[in-house]
Amino acid sequence: MYEIKTADNKITITIDRSMLRSETLLEFLERLRLEQLAEEVDFEEGILEIAEDIKSEWWKK
Repeated sequence: MYEIKTADNKITITIDRSMLRSETLLEFLERLRLEQLAEEVDFEEGILEIAEDIKSEWWKK
């Protein structure tokens, strides 16, 4: 199983080794890092509209 503890500004997660492979854990940690970086980026309001336009044009090809 797993256990989650919080104290001050830290979160400690304890996971039974039998629950997942080391590679899976590393992939999860990389995803957390990317999520943190994404939160720090300050995009303009119109960025989602631009992304939709690009995606729309891509599928027209």
